[in-house]
Amino acid sequence: MASYATEKNATSKLRPVATPNPALYLSQQWPKDQPFFSDSPDILTSTAQRVAAELAAEATAAAAAAAAAAAAATVVAAPASAASAALVVGGKESDKVVHRNVPSRPSLERSIRRLNKCKLKHRSDFKVDDWTKYRHASRLSDEDLLGLRDNYPCNPSIDRLRESRLSVERFVRQYERTSTPLIITGCADGWGARGNWTFESLLARYGNSLLKCGEDDEGYKVKIKLKYFLEYLTTQKDDSPMYVFDNSFDEYPVAKALMADFEPPKYFREDLFHLVGEKPRPPYRWFLIGPKRSGTGIHIDPLGTSAWNTLVRGRKRWVLFPPTTAKELCKGRRHMKPGEDDEAVDYFTQILPRIKEAQKESGLPIIDFIQYPGDTIFVPGKWWHAVLNIDDTVAITQNYCSSTNFPLVWRKTRRGRRKLAKKWLRKLDISNPKLAAMARELNEVDGWDVAGGKRGAPSRSNRG
Repeated sequence: MASYATEKNATSKLRPVATPNPALYLSQQWPKDQPFFSDSPDILTSTAQRVAAELAAEATAAAAAAAAAAAAATVVAAPASAASAALVVGGKESDKVVHRNVPSRPSLERSIRRLNKCKLKHRSDFKVDDWTKYRHASRLSDEDLLGLRDNYPCNPSIDRLRESRLSVERFVRQYERTSTPLIITGCADGWGARGNWTFESLLARYGNSLLKCGEDDEGYKVKIKLKYFLEYLTTQKDDSPMYVFDNSFDEYPVAKALMADFEPPKYFREDLFHLVGEKPRPPYRWFLIGPKRSGTGIHIDPLGTSAWNTLVRGRKRWVLFPPTTAKELCKGRRHMKPGEDDEAVDYFTQILPRIKEAQKESGLPIIDFIQYPGDTIFVPGKWWHAVLNIDDTVAITQNYCSSTNFPLVWRKTRRGRRKLAKKWLRKLDISNPKLAAMARELNEVDGWDVAGGKRGAPSRSNRG
């Protein structure tokens, strides 16, 4: 019997390619809230060529936006009151759209009080003053966060391809099936998020929406109104700041409008978990607002799912380790010194350089690179990864299961989410009998009973 268990290690395919120079973004010519979308070729031989292309693209976009604004209907602000503000759009009475309760910018004192409550819930082992005890805001420069001062700086051995030059078929063949990470540019060129996800626009449209910025000791969500978080984002000096990482924004009428501003890139539209429904399925989609120095520690995504992450504003630094890398090596706890923390900012600036030093003769392919606005990162299942926000960032990310990574995800799901696996298999019987047959074959090969778990070793005839 054929087995679907084979996993191809494709790390040998990873090759260094030219990427934008991180030092370019240290210049004041690029406001950090300015979108920066690439229309450049796959591999650039000149940073100046990229800058010229991007400036031309931005100028064209700005001219088009100005022309559209001039032709649009006038905007008239309705009388404001303490209880309610209204924005009236449209020239005729029948065309008017009124947005009620547009939030104003909150006071700094109130924002601090709200954030302090969230901090104490999210890290009960910390006092408020402990959030700044290492003085990372003043001690760490952009060069430190980017790794430019390390003995082993960013090593972007990851392919970078333009969406218009990468077909779905080639993506599946060359990257998804071989479990090879990839940067894709241009996927967000047509998104409304390009203009709608400025911090000013997010404040005006969603300022009163509650979004998740952490978890308490019991695993419950810690939430805050976006208007308070955005005020915090502009003033915070925390070592490792709070981070909006919300997966339920699509459940609320106001915040659900964010869904209209993006769509999954064409490579990631197969979504097999949708068969079980939105509520039973595992969390899979997150809206992210990350202040400078915030991030996520080293981890593997749940249930063997792959992920894509599209950055709209700011820069992120990523590090990826192949699936065969030992957990202990990736986490690097033996490289931590007394008194050090293991937050993302500490991992990238202290622990990761020590891991690289220890592994310099091993040949381990550590992929360390910068994600720029407009970049979409493909992270295959089982790859260890961590992320650090170099600037104040806005992004969207989703985990997914496709026909290609289904064998891995099925094996993880039947063990970790047994009831979900049973329902999923019933749905697959109806909508995709081929994958349902594959799931049962995997169960037979592995000696697995979905209802009761492992049955013991399969017969020798089923091991081939």
